[in-house]
Amino acid sequence: NAFLRLRSYGLSPEFYSDAQRILRSFAPHLKQAGVSFSAMLGALHFSLSEPKEIIISGRRGDPETEALLKEVRSEFHPNIVVAFVENGESPETEKIIPLASGRVMVNERATAYVCQNQTCQLPVHSIKELRKLLN
Repeated sequence: NAFLRLRSYGLSPEFYSDAQRILRSFAPHLKQAGVSFSAMLGALHFSLSEPKEIIISGRRGDPETEALLKEVRSEFHPNIVVAFVENGESPETEKIIPLASGRVMVNERATAYVCQNQTCQLPVHSIKELRKLLN
């Protein structure tokens, strides 16, 4: 599951190939005793879906930022990955997580980007707008 999530952050595509190879090698075990491999079944589910990538750009401790983060964490969303960009700009984060590159705060407000396959919807600021994009 970690390899699949790392790929969603825009990191090396080889992670996806490695994850697929691992899942294929465990296929007989998953068929025979899937309940014993719940984490791997979760990874299989993730690999078969089109995960959403969420980037929250804001200031830590800011009520708007914290509200957006809380919304993302408030429900179980098995097929999302989340990145946080501190102060709306973080060269360190952008270097580590290519998906976060260019995802800045808009109008100095906490901003949420909801993306799929590295293509983002228009950025949003409100909980209501974020919730709509998550569902």
